[in-house]
Amino acid sequence: MKTHSLTIDMALKCSRCGKGGATGSGLCMTCICSDIRSGKYDHLKVRKPGVLDQLTTLAGGSTTEERNEKP
Repeated sequence: MKTHSLTIDMALKCSRCGKGGATGSGLCMTCICSDIRSGKYDHLKVRKPGVLDQLTTLAGGSTTEERNEKP
C-alpha cells in the first residue's frame, strides 16, 4: 500500500477562504475537499471509495457514514 503525506503549515492562511492552516498549494483542507466534491480534480484521479471521507475527516468535516446516520 502506498503512503502519502501532506504538510499543513498552520502559520499560512488559505489563499481562498483566509483560514489558518494551508497546504503547499496554498489552500486549506476545507477548500480542497470542496473542490474534490465539486469534481474539479476528477480528471486527475481514479475514484476510490473512502478517499473523500478520509480527506473530509482530516479537514474537520463529517463522513458519508456520519451524514447517513443523521435523522
